[in-house]
Amino acid sequence: MSAQTAFSYAFPTLQQLAEDVLKHARNKGATACDVDVSEGFGQTVGVRCGEVDLGTIICYERHFPELGRLVALAGGAVMAVPVACASAPTREVFQIELRAQAIFNELFVVCANRVGTESGKTYYGTSGIYGPDGTVLAQASDDQPEVITAEVDVASVSHRRHVLPFLRDRRPDLYGRLTD
Repeated sequence: MSAQTAFSYAFPTLQQLAEDVLKHARNKGATACDVDVSEGFGQTVGVRCGEVDLGTIICYERHFPELGRLVALAGGAVMAVPVACASAPTREVFQIELRAQAIFNELFVVCANRVGTESGKTYYGTSGIYGPDGTVLAQASDDQPEVITAEVDVASVSHRRHVLPFLRDRRPDLYGRLTD
């Protein structure tokens, strides 16, 4: 598969893909977009899938913009975000956070959330696929299991990063207080 090939991701197979990414990265040693932020957050990892660098953050980690940024800095063009969200306060910001991760990091974000009720929690679904400009490319319902797909042209990530060089223009010299 070339980096210019358009391809589809489908739910619910993303959950398995994310699990495979994590398993591969932890057991075999990931290539291409290895990112280890194990202190406090678990691991944000990535692997090369064909010629596409795919990074993964999971569930709660989506609240932290730094983790998506690490995926982008490592070269990730697609970030998979498997979640199990049922918290009413997070529902209001769910899509905003995912779209922001896509925009700020200039990558595709593919998120799978569950639906239904279990142990008194109602999971709100709305799995989605977001473009590097934050465009909602596909979105699932909030109450029915379903498969969604979208074409993802990974070449557009490189183009966007060239036209809007947010990653190039970062100022890490000003970030000291973030890590103190």
